[in-house]
Amino acid sequence: MEFTYTLTEDDYLKAAAIKLARPTGHPWSRILSVTYIVLLYLSVGVIVATGRILEWFDLTGDKLGNLPIGDLLASSIMPTAILPLGILILFRAVTYLPNRRLRREQFRSCIGCTATTTAVFSLESVAFRSEAGFSQSAWKCFARWKSQEGLLVIANHAGTRHIVKVAGLDQAQLTELMEILAAALPQR
Repeated sequence: MEFTYTLTEDDYLKAAAIKLARPTGHPWSRILSVTYIVLLYLSVGVIVATGRILEWFDLTGDKLGNLPIGDLLASSIMPTAILPLGILILFRAVTYLPNRRLRREQFRSCIGCTATTTAVFSLESVAFRSEAGFSQSAWKCFARWKSQEGLLVIANHAGTRHIVKVAGLDQAQLTELMEILAAALPQR
Protein backbone atom coordinates (compact mmCIF):
# COMPACT_ATOMS: atom_id res chain seq x y z
CA MET A 1 0.00 0.00 0.00
CA GLU A 2 1.39 3.39 -0.96
CA PHE A 3 0.08 6.92 -0.31
CA THR A 4 1.36 10.49 -0.08
CA TYR A 5 0.75 13.04 2.66
CA THR A 6 2.01 16.38 3.96
CA LEU A 7 2.07 17.19 7.66
CA THR A 8 0.97 20.57 8.93
CA GLU A 9 2.18 22.22 12.10
CA ASP A 10 -1.14 21.42 13.80
CA ASP A 11 -0.79 17.76 12.79
CA TYR A 12 2.69 17.69 14.32
CA LEU A 13 1.45 19.20 17.58
CA LYS A 14 -1.52 16.80 17.72
CA ALA A 15 0.80 13.84 17.13
CA ALA A 16 3.05 15.00 19.97
CA ALA A 17 0.04 14.80 22.29
CA ILE A 18 -0.79 11.20 21.31
CA LYS A 19 0.28 8.93 24.15
CA LEU A 20 1.78 5.56 23.33
CA ALA A 21 1.90 2.95 26.07
CA ARG A 22 5.34 1.53 26.72
CA PRO A 23 5.09 -2.25 26.65
CA THR A 24 8.30 -2.66 28.63
CA GLY A 25 7.20 -0.30 31.41
CA HIS A 26 6.47 -1.52 34.88
CA PRO A 27 2.80 -1.20 35.85
CA TRP A 28 3.72 -0.44 39.45
CA SER A 29 5.90 2.57 38.54
CA ARG A 30 2.84 4.75 37.91
CA ILE A 31 1.32 3.66 41.22
CA LEU A 32 4.56 4.50 43.03
CA SER A 33 4.76 7.95 41.48
CA VAL A 34 1.15 8.75 42.43
CA THR A 35 1.75 7.36 45.93
CA TYR A 36 4.82 9.58 46.26
CA ILE A 37 2.84 12.69 45.29
CA VAL A 38 -0.01 11.83 47.69
CA LEU A 39 2.42 11.17 50.56
CA LEU A 40 4.24 14.43 49.87
CA TYR A 41 0.93 16.28 49.78
CA LEU A 42 -0.22 14.69 53.05
CA SER A 43 3.09 15.31 54.82
CA VAL A 44 2.96 19.02 53.97
CA GLY A 45 -0.61 19.09 55.28
CA VAL A 46 0.33 17.33 58.52
CA ILE A 47 3.27 19.68 59.05
CA VAL A 48 1.14 22.79 58.56
CA ALA A 49 -1.73 21.42 60.68
CA THR A 50 0.67 20.40 63.46
CA GLY A 51 2.22 23.83 63.46
CA ARG A 52 -1.18 25.47 63.71
CA ILE A 53 -2.28 23.15 66.54
CA LEU A 54 0.94 23.79 68.45
CA GLU A 55 0.34 27.51 67.98
CA TRP A 56 -3.19 27.04 69.34
CA PHE A 57 -1.84 25.31 72.45
CA ASP A 58 0.32 28.41 72.86
CA LEU A 59 3.33 26.60 74.27
CA THR A 60 5.58 29.60 73.75
CA GLY A 61 3.46 32.02 75.77
CA ASP A 62 3.04 34.46 72.86
CA LYS A 63 -0.79 34.33 73.10
CA LEU A 64 -1.07 33.77 69.34
CA GLY A 65 -3.30 30.71 69.50
CA ASN A 66 -6.68 32.14 70.38
CA LEU A 67 -8.56 30.57 67.47
CA PRO A 68 -11.23 27.91 68.12
CA ILE A 69 -10.14 24.41 67.00
CA GLY A 70 -12.65 24.35 64.08
CA ASP A 71 -11.34 27.62 62.67
CA LEU A 72 -7.80 26.44 63.31
CA LEU A 73 -8.24 23.28 61.25
CA ALA A 74 -10.07 25.15 58.47
CA SER A 75 -7.35 27.78 58.33
CA SER A 76 -4.60 25.16 58.17
CA ILE A 77 -6.18 22.52 55.93
CA MET A 78 -7.58 24.83 53.26
CA PRO A 79 -4.27 26.58 52.46
CA THR A 80 -2.52 23.23 52.62
CA ALA A 81 -4.91 21.86 50.01
CA ILE A 82 -4.99 24.89 47.73
CA LEU A 83 -1.34 25.95 47.73
CA PRO A 84 0.16 22.66 46.39
CA LEU A 85 -2.57 22.44 43.74
CA GLY A 86 -1.81 26.01 42.68
CA ILE A 87 1.89 25.18 42.52
CA LEU A 88 1.19 22.07 40.41
CA ILE A 89 -1.00 24.05 37.99
CA LEU A 90 1.65 26.77 37.71
CA PHE A 91 4.37 24.16 37.18
CA ARG A 92 2.31 22.48 34.45
CA ALA A 93 1.77 25.81 32.65
CA VAL A 94 5.44 26.76 32.93
CA THR A 95 6.57 23.41 31.47
CA TYR A 96 3.82 23.08 28.84
CA LEU A 97 4.23 26.38 27.01
CA PRO A 98 8.00 26.07 26.31
CA ASN A 99 7.53 22.47 25.13
CA ARG A 100 4.82 23.56 22.70
CA ARG A 101 7.04 26.36 21.37
CA LEU A 102 9.96 23.94 21.05
CA ARG A 103 7.80 21.49 19.06
CA ARG A 104 6.76 24.29 16.71
CA GLU A 105 10.42 25.21 16.16
CA GLN A 106 11.30 21.56 15.55
CA PHE A 107 8.59 21.26 12.93
CA ARG A 108 9.58 24.48 11.16
CA SER A 109 13.29 23.66 11.05
CA CYS A 110 13.03 20.00 9.98
CA ILE A 111 12.71 19.47 6.23
CA GLY A 112 11.60 15.89 6.87
CA CYS A 113 8.51 17.19 8.68
CA THR A 114 7.49 19.81 6.14
CA ALA A 115 8.22 17.83 2.95
CA THR A 116 5.62 15.84 1.06
CA THR A 117 6.20 12.23 2.07
CA THR A 118 5.27 8.97 0.38
CA ALA A 119 4.67 6.07 2.77
CA VAL A 120 4.81 2.45 1.62
CA PHE A 121 3.30 -0.10 3.99
CA SER A 122 3.65 -3.84 3.46
CA LEU A 123 3.50 -6.89 5.71
CA GLU A 124 7.32 -7.02 5.77
CA SER A 125 8.29 -3.38 6.24
CA VAL A 126 7.38 0.28 6.17
CA ALA A 127 9.20 2.85 4.03
CA PHE A 128 9.14 6.64 3.87
CA ARG A 129 10.34 8.64 0.87
CA SER A 130 10.60 12.44 0.55
CA GLU A 131 12.99 15.09 -0.69
CA ALA A 132 14.73 14.77 2.70
CA GLY A 133 15.67 11.15 1.97
CA PHE A 134 14.51 7.55 2.06
CA SER A 135 14.17 5.11 4.95
CA GLN A 136 12.88 1.59 5.16
CA SER A 137 12.55 -0.54 8.27
CA ALA A 138 11.30 -4.02 9.00
CA TRP A 139 8.37 -4.26 11.38
CA LYS A 140 10.56 -5.94 14.00
CA CYS A 141 12.19 -2.51 14.53
CA PHE A 142 8.92 -1.06 15.83
CA ALA A 143 7.32 -1.59 19.21
CA ARG A 144 3.90 0.06 19.10
CA TRP A 145 1.50 2.27 17.18
CA LYS A 146 -1.62 4.32 17.74
CA SER A 147 -4.09 5.99 15.39
CA GLN A 148 -6.00 9.05 16.54
CA GLU A 149 -7.55 12.14 14.91
CA GLY A 150 -6.45 11.22 11.39
CA LEU A 151 -2.84 10.62 12.45
CA LEU A 152 -0.91 7.41 12.85
CA VAL A 153 2.06 7.38 15.21
CA ILE A 154 4.49 4.48 14.98
CA ALA A 155 7.23 4.21 17.61
CA ASN A 156 10.34 2.07 17.49
CA HIS A 157 11.83 0.31 20.50
CA ALA A 158 13.94 3.36 21.40
CA GLY A 159 10.85 5.58 21.45
CA THR A 160 11.45 7.47 18.19
CA ARG A 161 8.09 8.33 16.69
CA HIS A 162 7.13 8.37 13.01
CA ILE A 163 4.08 10.48 12.21
CA VAL A 164 1.87 9.47 9.27
CA LYS A 165 -1.17 11.50 8.21
CA VAL A 166 -3.97 9.09 7.35
CA ALA A 167 -6.79 11.65 7.29
CA GLY A 168 -6.76 11.81 3.46
CA LEU A 169 -7.24 8.07 2.96
CA ASP A 170 -10.56 6.65 1.89
CA GLN A 171 -12.23 3.94 3.97
CA ALA A 172 -10.88 1.04 1.87
CA GLN A 173 -7.30 2.31 2.14
CA LEU A 174 -7.68 2.94 5.87
CA THR A 175 -9.04 -0.57 6.39
CA GLU A 176 -6.14 -2.05 4.42
CA LEU A 177 -3.64 -0.03 6.45
CA MET A 178 -5.17 -1.14 9.76
CA GLU A 179 -5.08 -4.78 8.59
CA ILE A 180 -1.38 -4.44 7.74
CA LEU A 181 -0.65 -2.85 11.10
CA ALA A 182 -2.66 -5.47 13.00
CA ALA A 183 -0.83 -8.30 11.23
CA ALA A 184 2.66 -6.80 11.32
CA LEU A 185 2.61 -5.09 14.70
CA PRO A 186 -0.22 -6.30 16.96
CA GLN A 187 -1.08 -3.90 19.76
CA ARG A 188 -0.51 -5.26 23.21
